[in-house]
Amino acid sequence: MVVAKKHIPLAVSRNKIKRAIRESFRHHRKGTNKNSYEVNTHDCLIEQEKLKMFFDTVVIVKAKALMLSNIELKKELEKQWLKLSNKQNQTS
Repeated sequence: MVVAKKHIPLAVSRNKIKRAIRESFRHHRKGTNKNSYEVNTHDCLIEQEKLKMFFDTVVIVKAKALMLSNIELKKELEKQWLKLSNKQNQTS
């Protein structure tokens, strides 16, 4: 995962944002994966086969993310994961 130094100049802040993104993604996966933190590769492949879609997720961090509190950052990330899930469900 990369957070651009151009937008978030301090490494401490970049790392904080990366941790928040990872944790948010894990939490989102937990909610969609029957309350399990473990990602079963076989189950993932079956889901991808059902969708007939393989994709990567790119999170673009803007400089304004630096101004958000931890709670606001988590809320924004959750909103974006839900938005992505809705788009994914519409295509299947």
